[in-house]
Amino acid sequence: MLLMRNDEDEDEDLTAEAEVSPPTPEELAEMQELMHDLFGMMVSVTIENDRPVPGMAEQLAQQIRVGIGEPECRIQIDDGSQTAVVGPTGLNADDPQSALDLAMRALGGTWEGPVITDTFMGPVLHTSRPGDGSTDKMRATRVHLWTGKAFALIKYAEKHA
Repeated sequence: MLLMRNDEDEDEDLTAEAEVSPPTPEELAEMQELMHDLFGMMVSVTIENDRPVPGMAEQLAQQIRVGIGEPECRIQIDDGSQTAVVGPTGLNADDPQSALDLAMRALGGTWEGPVITDTFMGPVLHTSRPGDGSTDKMRATRVHLWTGKAFALIKYAEKHA
């Protein structure tokens, strides 16, 4: 039994406070959703431009989610609106190349060969292409795509920040 002295020099039983109750069904569901988010396939698109173009990354992300067959998939946009992330998707989390291929086709254009960076959470693939006023309609200087598990993308971003 753990005992602690309080201000009145009385012994206080701490074992009751140390007990951990099992998670509730709601907590379990929340944990499962978080695990799905962290280990699900994500597609990130970043606009490289001399000055921010509001809505551009979001527009490209919408094209991507339709092109990968997930029109209802979540889109998250950074504060500067130059990067948008699609996902987690239902795409195979162990096959970032297929996700990258689908995203490249969704946006069109001629893309560079992908660069693969291994993280301890899995590979991250990156490619880019020059902006194309006819397809981007907003004249981006360059468009970048990354695919990988969410946690791998987080580790990649931390390393390359």
